Amino acid sequence: MAQTDSEDEIIVPRAEAHAHWSIFLPALIVALLYALVWAFLKIIGYGDGALGRLIFLVLVIAPPLLIAQAFLRYYSIGIALTEKHVLLARGWPRTVGRQFALGDIVVVEVNSGILGRWMGAGGIHLLLRNGQRIGVSDLADPDNIADLIRQNIPSIGRDRS
Repeated sequence: MAQTDSEDEIIVPRAEAHAHWSIFLPALIVALLYALVWAFLKIIGYGDGALGRLIFLVLVIAPPLLIAQAFLRYYSIGIALTEKHVLLARGWPRTVGRQFALGDIVVVEVNSGILGRWMGAGGIHLLLRNGQRIGVSDLADPDNIADLIRQNIPSIGRDRS
């Protein structure tokens, strides 16, 4: 009995990468900056004025919303390498994952800024044979998973144009 392509593949991922903790930094920076500005306004006696109330309102509303959004993204971002495919989840609000055959991938790139390289975070972009470019950001240790994907791309797939 002939097996289909999906029956041949081992579903358990060979390697995975998930979101990096630095995804929470923007929310924490906003909270810290607004708290410092509000505290400064309180110290100089303007904390009860219109500007002080506005800063306090932003301090109470924005960081919790940003942290909630970061939690949603943290638990919905990832990339996995299986025997024949790369599975990619780009994170909230794009909750539908995508699957790409290893033979369809032409180039795997890692994009990290200076801070991302220092903290071990970054994004992975895949260039597909059809010219489509798809990526996922805010991953922990993107270099490792990118190297593993590159090693598993079939050489026949790379030689075709």
